[in-house]
Amino acid sequence: MLDKSLGVLTELLSTIPQVVGIGLGGSASRGANTLDSDVDVFVLSTSTARCRVMRDIRQAVCDRFPVAYHVDRGFSAGMGYLQQFLLNDASTIDIAVIEENRPEDFDIQPTMLVLFDSRDRLSHLVRNARRFDDISELRADELIASYTALFYIYGFGLLKSLQKGDMWRTLYTVERMRNVLFVLIRLSLRTYSPFLRRPEDKIERVLPKNLIEMLAKYKSEPDWCTLAKTAILLLDTLRTMQATSEKSPLEERLHAEFTRLIADTC
Repeated sequence: MLDKSLGVLTELLSTIPQVVGIGLGGSASRGANTLDSDVDVFVLSTSTARCRVMRDIRQAVCDRFPVAYHVDRGFSAGMGYLQQFLLNDASTIDIAVIEENRPEDFDIQPTMLVLFDSRDRLSHLVRNARRFDDISELRADELIASYTALFYIYGFGLLKSLQKGDMWRTLYTVERMRNVLFVLIRLSLRTYSPFLRRPEDKIERVLPKNLIEMLAKYKSEPDWCTLAKTAILLLDTLRTMQATSEKSPLEERLHAEFTRLIADTC
């Protein structure tokens, strides 16, 4: 996706009249991306006609790229207005829209690469981005609670996708669960930063060996059995990170449903 396709995407988005800046974030901006990494693009727009900007972005991407699924996730604190695109090759493009007069809606990353900037506004925000090399215990606990909830939301979404036999949605949701688990690991190690997150290879070194093997397998050999077993391993890894010895009702239910699914399909 990166390289040539990123140039095409930048060219497409820069022609939208309300777009005044485009930045590349995530692991790609730090040079830590792999073939499986998402492409995280951030669009700075004028404060007018946000719905039109979102519509034009969706149309531009869907017209030019082989999009299997598109999700409009609406507003998310720290991200702005997020759209996610799953391509036919299982790669994903995340595009977050930030309104020019509300940059506080997104934690501008000092590692962001500016791809287009018609007013030097995005470059200014990146140059002056705050760096958070550490966060308070209270903030860490709040983030852990939030990401744990998100993990379970994706978990039930994955269960529904498996039951419906929707392979693309299943692959997409497994990837979301994996990414959320990585954030939770960073938080548990107290090495989390909203800007400078640890490279994925270092995160994987603290994962169980069987989960590492399954994470490498589920994309190259996607089948229902492998995907359901991957979900179980993700749940088990989250369990080992949590302080309490008792499973939550949601975790119990998910674990039981995935176990039943494995028994029926494997």
